[in-house]
Amino acid sequence: MLLKVAKSIFVYMSTHSYSNLSRLFLRLFVGVMLLQLGVNQMSQFDNLSNVTVAFGMSGSTTITVVIVLELVCSMLIALGLFTRFAILPLLVIMGMTSVRLFGNEAFQDEVIFGMMPEMLPMLFCGVLVFFGISGPGKISLDYILARYTVSYDASSIEEERTLDEA
Repeated sequence: MLLKVAKSIFVYMSTHSYSNLSRLFLRLFVGVMLLQLGVNQMSQFDNLSNVTVAFGMSGSTTITVVIVLELVCSMLIALGLFTRFAILPLLVIMGMTSVRLFGNEAFQDEVIFGMMPEMLPMLFCGVLVFFGISGPGKISLDYILARYTVSYDASSIEEERTLDEA
């Protein structure tokens, strides 16, 4: 009896996809983690503004832009709103952070939980690329907006074709 129940549960779980639910979880997790990162950077603004310089901007301007982008884009990712656009600035930020950490000899020998510090931004980059490829899923505001604003009615597409041909 127990074997039969276990078998039916595993067979059911292996044949049914929970991709939308897993994308929701991953979106919420990454959104909250990036939001926390932005808030942490806000609290350390004075220390970071002295060090960070990019794109010819001053340190305080650079860190302000990074904080605003991280806060706004992380909320958009968590909500699933304009997800594929929201990942682009974060990919640039995380890519620049990885390059900066790889070139810094101060972090060369430092290991945090068995991982080098430059691996964390690369991990975020991998998850963001995943969202760029797969999209936010059906449990998102992107899906709701697309569902109610774009009509996929086959008859309307056929009518448009006949009008174009005439």
